[in-house]
Amino acid sequence: RGGGGVPISAHHRDMPHIVAQLTAGNAALIEKAAASLLAPHLQHGTCVVADVGCGEGRTTLRLCAALPRAAVHAVDPDSASLARLRHALSSSPLAHRVHVIEGTSAVLRPSTYHAAVSVDVVHDTAQPHSFLEDVLRGLRPGGRYLMLEPAISEDDHTRECRSAYGISCCYCTTVSLADAGAGYGIAMGRERVRAMALAVGFASFSLTDTPGLYLLTKAE
Repeated sequence: RGGGGVPISAHHRDMPHIVAQLTAGNAALIEKAAASLLAPHLQHGTCVVADVGCGEGRTTLRLCAALPRAAVHAVDPDSASLARLRHALSSSPLAHRVHVIEGTSAVLRPSTYHAAVSVDVVHDTAQPHSFLEDVLRGLRPGGRYLMLEPAISEDDHTRECRSAYGISCCYCTTVSLADAGAGYGIAMGRERVRAMALAVGFASFSLTDTPGLYLLTKAE
């Protein structure tokens, strides 16, 4: 009521799992994009890829499939989500290629990753600029970053977009505001993402054939 948002701790404890279920289909999009946009640039020896905000790890496992030379660092601050990932890895032949790290983007090691991926993460973070700075710092020179965000902006007035915006006001925006964040929510929009990416120092920002999927690169 005071405009300060509702912290994630005040939501149902299964909310991250519910969000993961709602966005499960995005993992297949990332697998396809990683195979076409990342794999050709990761052909020389073992590479390290960061799945930032990995949640329960659906994208993590798809990245392993798309990038057979890659070790994937699965990073997320939610311990319950990571527990689900560890359970999935316990019966997966890909487990030896995944390193699970509990923490925010701030734990990314400088100049370590050949590529990074985030799926429906940036608009939920309290400080998107800081998140992008962390990813940029973690990438090696010439590193690539695939960012998937909802293809929705404040100017969209379709029924689907209005519905998504309503959901965002109840969760995405208010969780960010509760952490003294920007509160952009699901309708952050492509132009705002582009402006933030270039402002923090990414050398390029490109659209892909998939709505809401962006390819960012770090300077060589």
